Amino acid sequence: MTLSAAPWIALLQEIVITAVIPAAAAYAIQAIRKVYPWAALFLTQSRVEQMANAVTEYAINAVPGAVKEGKLSINVGSAVIAKAVQRAVDAAPAKALEAAGGEAGLAEIVFRKLNLEDDANEHNTLAPVVAQLPRTR
Repeated sequence: MTLSAAPWIALLQEIVITAVIPAAAAYAIQAIRKVYPWAALFLTQSRVEQMANAVTEYAINAVPGAVKEGKLSINVGSAVIAKAVQRAVDAAPAKALEAAGGEAGLAEIVFRKLNLEDDANEHNTLAPVVAQLPRTR
C-alpha cells in the first residue's frame, strides 16, 4: 500500500485558499488604511506648496516694484502677500486654500517665502494684510 501526496496537496491548497489568502488580504487592507492618512497628508502638503509657489510668483510679477532676486520693502511685501492671497481665492481650488489654513494661513506661507528687507517682520508686513482679510469665507 502506497500513500499518495495528492490528497495532502489538495488539503493544503484548500487551507491556503480559504484561510490564508483572506487573512492576508484583510491584513493588507488594514495596513493601507493606516498608511493612507500619511499619503493623503503628503499629497495635500505638496498641493499647498505648489499653490503657494504659483500665487507667490504671480504676485511678484503683478505688483509694481516687486522683484524676484532683490529684497522687498515692507509696503511691497504686504502688497505681494495681498495679491497672492487674492489670486488663490480667484483661481485655486477651494480645498487647496482650505488645506493651507484659509486665506490667513496662505498669507503666512507667502510671507515666509518672500525675501524681505531686514526691518520687515510679521507685525509690519503680514499683520496689515491679515487684518484686511474677511473673517469668514
